[in-house]
Amino acid sequence: MSTATGKTLLVTVGSTQFADLSDAALAESALDAFRAAGIDTLIVQLGFAPIPDHIAAVVGREGGSGQVGGVKVKVMRYTGSPGEMDALMKSSDGVVSHAGSGSILAALRMPRPLLVVPNDAVMDDHQQELADALKAGGYVSVSSVDDLVSGVQELFGAQHKVFPPARPDRFAAILDETAGFV
Repeated sequence: MSTATGKTLLVTVGSTQFADLSDAALAESALDAFRAAGIDTLIVQLGFAPIPDHIAAVVGREGGSGQVGGVKVKVMRYTGSPGEMDALMKSSDGVVSHAGSGSILAALRMPRPLLVVPNDAVMDDHQQELADALKAGGYVSVSSVDDLVSGVQELFGAQHKVFPPARPDRFAAILDETAGFV
């Protein structure tokens, strides 16, 4: 969570590549804007996307940590386990995520303020549909890659509804009914 001087922002692309999002989050102009917005730590999980040269010069080609533009930046390809991603989310003040359902649900169940950035390069616009539905429900903020900085700036002031807790018993009942066990 917040350090003595600022906020921690986590950007995750899950198990895919979404270089447009990770590049936008790591752009020098974004780092300047994040620092001005009170973010002093940026964690970017970018899958197998290339690490931009100005970041790689500090953290290395495979990731690591260092100061870039007055922001502590940690770049990683993947986490070692779902528990590690949960810990990163818990330690962050806000999360920016691609619109993958697993990443979204993990952040909503923390709960953490969540900015969803759909990847319009994936099939059938399903990420946009999911993001729009959750935004309509009041659970998340949504942004495009091009509007990432303004989306992050708005994220910390946004009032999101708390997402309902998991109810595994409901799923089991639906499955039993569908399979004809009831």
